[in-house]
Amino acid sequence: MKIKRGILFTGSGFSILANNINGKQLPTGRMLSKSLCELMQIDDDSDLQFTSSEFIRRNDVFKLIDLLKNEFTVNPDNCNKYKKISIYPWERIYTTNYDNVIETCAAKSGKKITPVTTLDVPSDYREKSHLSIHLNGYIDRLKPESLEKDFRLTTESFMWDDYNDKAWLRLFRQDIKFCDFILFIGFNILNDIDIRRSIFATRESREKIFIITQEDISENDTLKLERMGTVYAIGVDKFLDDFEGIEIDNSSMKKNIKLFVIEEKTKNDNIVNPIFDKDIFDLLLYGRIDDRLIMQSQKDVDSLYYFDRKDIIESIEHIKKPGASLVLHSNVANGKSFAASVIMQNFILNNYKVFYLDRIDENALKDIKFISTIEGNKLIIIENYNSFFWLFDDIADIFTDQSIRFIFTERTLVNDYAEDKLRQYFKNIESVDLNQLSHADFDSFNKYFEKYGIWGDFAGYSEAKRKEVVFNICNGNISLILLKIVNSDNIRSKLTTILKTVSDSSALFEILLLITFKDVFNYSMDYEEIEFILGDANLNKFKFNKSDEINELIEYSKNNIKIKSIVLSDLIINVIDNPGVMINLLLKIVIYSNKQYDDRYYSDILKKYQTMDFLQDYLKNLIKNNG
Repeated sequence: MKIKRGILFTGSGFSILANNINGKQLPTGRMLSKSLCELMQIDDDSDLQFTSSEFIRRNDVFKLIDLLKNEFTVNPDNCNKYKKISIYPWERIYTTNYDNVIETCAAKSGKKITPVTTLDVPSDYREKSHLSIHLNGYIDRLKPESLEKDFRLTTESFMWDDYNDKAWLRLFRQDIKFCDFILFIGFNILNDIDIRRSIFATRESREKIFIITQEDISENDTLKLERMGTVYAIGVDKFLDDFEGIEIDNSSMKKNIKLFVIEEKTKNDNIVNPIFDKDIFDLLLYGRIDDRLIMQSQKDVDSLYYFDRKDIIESIEHIKKPGASLVLHSNVANGKSFAASVIMQNFILNNYKVFYLDRIDENALKDIKFISTIEGNKLIIIENYNSFFWLFDDIADIFTDQSIRFIFTERTLVNDYAEDKLRQYFKNIESVDLNQLSHADFDSFNKYFEKYGIWGDFAGYSEAKRKEVVFNICNGNISLILLKIVNSDNIRSKLTTILKTVSDSSALFEILLLITFKDVFNYSMDYEEIEFILGDANLNKFKFNKSDEINELIEYSKNNIKIKSIVLSDLIINVIDNPGVMINLLLKIVIYSNKQYDDRYYSDILKKYQTMDFLQDYLKNLIKNNG
C-alpha cells in the first residue's frame, strides 16, 4: 500500500479491544456511567454527566480522577492490535476518546505522537502531522480544573461549542479538503451535526471518506452513512486484523508528495476557441481570469485577451533575474492579480515551475519547503502578502536560493505600510504601482476597448475626448473608468430595487452584506464560516441560493461564494442607505474574529478591517446624509 495523506478519526468503539492497567476492557461512556452507579449503589443511569457529578458530591474530585486514570490508561502490554494503525504516517488524528491507546502503541514502536486538547490552539504547533487531538480531553492531562474545561464527561457526541473548538473544527475542514482519505472508526457521525455539515460542504469529500462500523449496524443507519462515504460493517477487530496485513510502501512517500494548499500552474496546450466579447466582459467586470486565454494571447499575436502595459513588460524583465522578487500593488479592480497571471503564463511558456498561493493555511510552510527541493527555476506567486509574514519568518533559509523568484501582490493601501517590512526579507525586490495607466499605454488600451465595444456611452467620443475621460476625469485608474461606464442611472436603479427586495428578509440582507464585505476587504470565506459569524444555518434556513434576486448578484463555485464583480461590490456598498445594519454586521464580524484571534485566518480578517480607512469615511458620510 502506497503512503497517502490520511486522517484518522476515532470514537469510543475504537478502543474496545485494549485493556486498561487494571486488566479490564477500556469502557465506553455508558459502561463508565454504569460502573459509577454500581459504586454508589444507585439505579443504573447512562447519563455520565449526572453520575460523575453525583460521584464527586458523595466522594471528592480526586477520587474520581484516580478512578478515571485507572479506567482509561492503557496497559502497554495489551494493545498490540493497535500497533500498525498507530505507526501509519497519519496527517492528523482526531479522537473523542480520553484514553492513550494510540500514543502508547506508537511510543512502543519508537514513534512520537503529541496529544493535545481543545485548551490548546492549532497555531501553537508549527508541525501538526504528529498531533492526536483529543476533543473530549486526555487522560494524562486530567486535573481537577480539567473537569470544568477540556475534560468532558458525557455519553453524547462532542459539541464544538467554544471558540478554541471552532479553531480545531476549522483545521478539520481544511483536512477534509486536502487529504487523500479520512477513516472513521468507532465514531457515530450521525450524532455530530458539525462533522456532517463539514462533510457535505465539500462536494468531493464523499469519495475519500471510509467508515468502519459494527457488524450489526441497522440497514437505515447504513443508508444514512452511505450518503457521507463508503461503509464497511466489519467491526473494529476484523478491520485491525486486515490493517495488520497491509505492507506500507515507505519508499513511495517522496514520490507521492503533493502540494497541500499551494497550486502548481502548468501549461495548457488545449486549443481554445476565438476570444469573444463575453470573455472580455467576464474579465473586466467580473474579474474572471482565464489563464488559457492569457497563454493563447502570448503565443498568438492575433488573439487579444488583454492590452499591453509598459509596467508589466518591464516587470517581466526584472523578475527574470536570478533571485529577483516583485511587488505588484493596486487598489481594488486595478489589475494586480491579472498582471501576476500575465507574468505567470509568460514564465510557464519559458519552462519555469510556477506556483500560486492565495489561502491562509499553515500547510503552506510544508509546500514551500517542498518546492525549494525541486530542481530548476521556480516562480512563486503570493497574493495579499501582508497576510503571510508568519510564513516568511519560517522560510528565511530559502530566500537566498537564486533559482526561486517571488511575486507578491497587495492592495496599495496595505502595501504603503507593509512593503518596508517585506524588504527586510527580500533584497532584490522591485515595486510596481498598477493604479494608473501611463500615457504610453493609452493607444493599446483604447484599441482594446474599441475592439470589444466596452466604451459604452463614450463610444461616440473622439480619441482626444476619451483620453480626457481616462486621464483627467479618472486619473488613469482602470477601476474608475469601468465604474464610470457601468454606473449608469439604469444600473443603480436596478440594484436599488434588488437590495430593497432582499432587505425584506433581514437574514438574507445580512448574508449579502457579509459576502460584499469579504470581497471589498479581500478575504476568503466559505458557507460554514458565514454560518459561524451570523449564527444559525442561515444559508440553508432561508434557501439563500434559491433567491432570484440574490442570484443576480452572487455566484457560487465549489465551496466559494462571492459577489459577481468587485465593481458590483463597490456599487452595493455605495447604494445601501442603512448605516445601522452595516455597523451591526461589522460588530459581529469583529467580535467573532477577535474571540478567534489565535486562528491566523480570523486574525488576518481583523487586520484587514483595521487598515481600511475608506469604510470609516463612508460610514461617516452615510450617517451624516441620513441625519
